[in-house]
Amino acid sequence: MNNKMTDLVGLGVALRKIDKLVVDLLAQRMRVAKQVEEFKHDRQQPIYRGETESERMKQAHVWASGKKIGPSFAPFVRALFYFIIGESCKTQMIQWQDAAHHAEKPEDEEAWYAKLKNNLIALAEQWAPIYDAEYDRGFSATRAYKRFESDILSAEIALMKDRKVSLDIGCATGIQSLRLVEEYKFGEVIGFDISSAMIRQAKEKFDYIKSAKSRFEVRDVENGIPLADSSVSLVLMNFGTASDLRKVDEILKEVRRVLIHDGIAFLSFYNRDALPYKMEFLPWDTGLVAEINISKNCLDVHAPTGELLSIYARPYTTEEIEAIMPSGMSIRRMLAYPAIASILPDEIFEDELVQKTVIDIDKQLAETGYMQGAYLIAIAKKTS
Repeated sequence: MNNKMTDLVGLGVALRKIDKLVVDLLAQRMRVAKQVEEFKHDRQQPIYRGETESERMKQAHVWASGKKIGPSFAPFVRALFYFIIGESCKTQMIQWQDAAHHAEKPEDEEAWYAKLKNNLIALAEQWAPIYDAEYDRGFSATRAYKRFESDILSAEIALMKDRKVSLDIGCATGIQSLRLVEEYKFGEVIGFDISSAMIRQAKEKFDYIKSAKSRFEVRDVENGIPLADSSVSLVLMNFGTASDLRKVDEILKEVRRVLIHDGIAFLSFYNRDALPYKMEFLPWDTGLVAEINISKNCLDVHAPTGELLSIYARPYTTEEIEAIMPSGMSIRRMLAYPAIASILPDEIFEDELVQKTVIDIDKQLAETGYMQGAYLIAIAKKTS
């Protein structure tokens, strides 16, 4: 037996982890119940289906009987499922009666995209003041990815001879912009973001750096990049930003235009071939802050208020990324990360040794060309 589970303290920790996972599983079940309601609502099907619910309780009883815990365990589980299914139906009925929820569903793709863009701005307004400290708190896989991405970026910049101007697209609060100036010694950093709240935070970061030349603007780059031809050494779209742009193929043409010869584009996409999507469904919350809804090309993100907002985000395969590269730009390197960490519940990472082991495995997988991590990093170079 694990030494940590030989006394009441250790056993108590084990029980706490199990209890947390049970709550996470129940929350996930209610989220799926809401999706079931949307399906039923669109087809005018009833919420409660007695025969189906009865069959689920019988199945739970069979599963519990096979565990050989004791004579009262199976009846207890059946009764528990009675309450769980009842709460699922209640959750569905509440959503069914929420006229605003169904009225907001857009009728066409353009309306849907406009709604997702408005959600992004609303989400950024809430997150901006606390984004740096709180956004990935409690999400170990996301933090691991950000560290991995930072290490890869450092290695690429170390090879660059020209560090005059960097462009940070989707700069958010300017975390990476600050590194580009302070750590990597770029002469000038330009940051664009669609959120005025994020841009305010970015500007505040640079207020005390009198020697740094910086410019931050509220800008939707889908309308173009307002910079001169061959004027930028590095274009950065990190932390999935390349997937957040619907017309990314057109934007990449603009990226190529503004890059100097041999200039680098550091691009981060959500990976269509990632393990979580290969497995189709995970019954628990993972160590990732947010996950892609494959069918709707959106990312469901928790706001600080607890509200769940969807923003546009399309996952790409490696082949699709290669296909959208404009003429005159070639991909030098592509990596996927994290793989194993992206499918595990965050509780797994509470043990530092386990956390380090999983992170090390994911790094080795990325370096050996395993392409099923949650994010794809593509490093492209302007060749002509």
